[in-house]
Amino acid sequence: MSQVQFLDDFSTLGFLLKRWLSGDLALPGIDRAMAASYAANHFFTPYMQRNAIGAIANRFLVREELEKWLGNYMPGLGEGFGRRKVGIVMAGNIPLVGFHDFLSVMAVGADAVVKLSSRDAFLLPAVFSVLCSVDSGWRKRAEFIVSDGRSGEYLQAFADTDAMIATGSDQTKEAVSAVYGDKPLLARGSRFSYAVIDDRNKGNLNGLAEDVFLYFGLGCRSVSRFFVSRVTGLSALLHELANGRELVAGNEAYMNSYRRLKAICKMEGREFEDGGFFILAPVEEVFLPMGLLGYAYYDSDRELELFETEKRDSIQKKYRTFGLAQYPSVTEYADNVDTVNFLIESL
Repeated sequence: MSQVQFLDDFSTLGFLLKRWLSGDLALPGIDRAMAASYAANHFFTPYMQRNAIGAIANRFLVREELEKWLGNYMPGLGEGFGRRKVGIVMAGNIPLVGFHDFLSVMAVGADAVVKLSSRDAFLLPAVFSVLCSVDSGWRKRAEFIVSDGRSGEYLQAFADTDAMIATGSDQTKEAVSAVYGDKPLLARGSRFSYAVIDDRNKGNLNGLAEDVFLYFGLGCRSVSRFFVSRVTGLSALLHELANGRELVAGNEAYMNSYRRLKAICKMEGREFEDGGFFILAPVEEVFLPMGLLGYAYYDSDRELELFETEKRDSIQKKYRTFGLAQYPSVTEYADNVDTVNFLIESL
């Protein structure tokens, strides 16, 4: 596979997905995959799935962006690893969350064995089928398997892989590391993201509600904690968070989680702000249940620095500007670890 073919075919995939999103092209396989995804996982609403597909089509699968991305690496990337195989263990917390790993493996020219989460088992194969309709030669480049992950039997599917990428909980990271620690392994565990609110940005919080509530806050890039300047206070933050109601309020599982958390806070006499569909509370935990957002007041940047030092292995992103948390560019890597460099060095 040449780099030109990769650029041609994946940018065409992006074009076709954008036409589908606009209603100008029928892609029945995508429609069926969305329906199956929602039936299997009610957090994958049609809106959330379309949003994820749109983010990939508009941020990743644009020829100019792909060219700039691959231009960071060696000339001829994609032409040297044709007989190598990479195993990918994908998380299932948000729709198509592992697409960037898949794209990276395709970009370097290796084949992929993809373990799909049972919570997100339909979308990627459907998108891949659209790619194969552009050029059927891609079909031999990827194999998809599905497992609930509880038995660990899927790990045997990676026996003949040359490198591994695994994303999920800390337990998933430990399981893959235990079995495949002798292979080149890029393993990612649990991460969280947080935002800093002060007088410099309190007047420009537009988009923060989407950063918090898109995908029901289940992504590692989703903002789940806030550091708020004591001088600034909570009013501007609460006002902006209220704009996220329509993203989550119709989902019964989300609302049940919110109601349960509210009842617990009341019974235990905790301090909290009730947003009507979320709880904002001064908690120290960084991994929080759905519907609960944490905050802490701070008086100096030194307090932020100490927090970042203490939690550096668990932080995904820190935000002071808002609206793009769930729209990373193709050059942004999870955990700030360059996946393409890992593959180049490993294969």
